[in-house]
Amino acid sequence: MQKFIVRDKELIHCPTNFLLADVYLRSVVLENNNFLAFTRDEMRQGTILHCDNKPRDLPIYGIYWELLTN
Repeated sequence: MQKFIVRDKELIHCPTNFLLADVYLRSVVLENNNFLAFTRDEMRQGTILHCDNKPRDLPIYGIYWELLTN
């Protein structure tokens, strides 16, 4: 299981982020994953995704998943 993070600052500056529904985000992640779980990390100021493979980036929404090493 790998961990990926999308930083809050990337989402805040994106004018179209309010269009991104939870259902749409889950379907994009599940395109190449069988499992996913979201958690919040206040220290890193971002949303962490737990899944097997890196999900597709969504540049129009400002979502670029970074791999967390630890």
